[in-house]
Amino acid sequence: MSKWINKELFVKFKEQVTSRPTDETSTFTKKWNKLVMGTVDAPMVYEGRFLPDKTGNPAYKKYHYHMFESGGGWEFFLCPKTYGDNVFCGFCLASKKLWSGTESDKKAASKYKRNDRFVANFYIVSDPRDKDIPADAENREDKVASGKVKLFEFPPKLESKVAQELKDEKEGLGEKIFDPGEDGNNFIIKIKATKRDKNNKVWPDYSDSKFSIKSYPLGTDKEIKLMFEQCENLDSYLKSIEKPATEIKKLLQQEMLMDFVSTEWKRNILGDDVNKSPENEMENVTDVPWDDDLSDLDKELSNI
Repeated sequence: MSKWINKELFVKFKEQVTSRPTDETSTFTKKWNKLVMGTVDAPMVYEGRFLPDKTGNPAYKKYHYHMFESGGGWEFFLCPKTYGDNVFCGFCLASKKLWSGTESDKKAASKYKRNDRFVANFYIVSDPRDKDIPADAENREDKVASGKVKLFEFPPKLESKVAQELKDEKEGLGEKIFDPGEDGNNFIIKIKATKRDKNNKVWPDYSDSKFSIKSYPLGTDKEIKLMFEQCENLDSYLKSIEKPATEIKKLLQQEMLMDFVSTEWKRNILGDDVNKSPENEMENVTDVPWDDDLSDLDKELSNI
C-alpha cells in the first residue's frame, strides 16, 4: 500500500463503491472547466490522476442535482436526495407527479428531474486546450490547467470505468488509481463525438477512456505534499451547491410547481401534520426515468 494513502480509509471507500447499485452558487473556484469532446474520429484527450484528500482518504463523491433554464438564466443546485432517498425534495416530487400526466407534463418532468454526477480531486497532467492559450496572454498561468489540482466533475459513464478498477480484484488497479507516487496510474480521458441522432445532435462518447498501464510519480515528495494542500473537502463542496429551502420554494413558485407539492412541503419542510398518509408521501421517485448520465441541458451548457 502506498505511503500516500490511508489503507483503512481506502478499504472503506472501496466497499462503498463495490456495494453501490449499478443503476444508480459555489464558493469553489478550482473546478476543472467542463471537458469538451472531439469528433467522431478524433477524440479530445485529457490525462490526470485522482488524488486522496489531505488525510489520505482516496475517494470521490456521487451527488444528484437539478438544472434547468428559468427566468432567462440557468438554475443549478444539489438535490437533497443526495443525502438519502428518504430525504424530501420538492422538485423530485413535482417530477414524479408530472410524469403521470399528459405528454406535455412528461416533457416538463424531464426538465425538472434529477441527474447524477461525481466529483473528485484530480491532478491534471495534460489538458489539450492549454495549447490554444497564447503564450503572451495576460495571466496565462492562471488559465492553464495542466500541472494543477482541480475539482473534476464527471458523468456515470466515466465513473463506471473508475469503479471497475476498484471492483476487479484480479485485474483492477485498486488503490493505484489514487496514488500520486511511483505506483500510481493516470486516467486517460478520451472524448469522441457520437454520430448525429434523429434530432441531429451529437453527444460525448467516453468509451475509449482508460487507465494508463505505466506507473510513475507525479513529482517529488515535497511536490506531492503541495498537491495535497490544494485538494478540497468534497463534503464542503457539496454543501456549497445546496440551495436553502426558502430559495427552493421561490423556484417552485416561479416554475408554477408549488401546487403539486404544497401538502408534502408543509409536512416535510414546515413540520405540519397535514393529511399525513402513505398515499401522500410519494417520496420514493424510482418510477421516474432518471438519467444515469448528464442531462441534455447539462450537455448544452458549457460550464457552470
